[in-house]
Amino acid sequence: MLLTTALAVVLAACGGTDSVAQSAAPSAPGGEPWETRPANAPSQTPAFAGQTRAPEVSADVAYEVVTVAEGLDKP
Repeated sequence: MLLTTALAVVLAACGGTDSVAQSAAPSAPGGEPWETRPANAPSQTPAFAGQTRAPEVSADVAYEVVTVAEGLDKP
């Protein structure tokens, strides 16, 4: 009985609306698609329009490249 109650509580907590997650998701950026080449094979078709043509995203974020290891024989 205790296990059934605990399972019901967990499932109830996982269910419901996810309006918080949807409202916290960033909006899709605009711009030209990054990939403009045709599909590799004519039979390859997207499930919906624009699926494989996501717009390029650029950000003015500074980053530093650091080499952690060199000369590894079999990384």
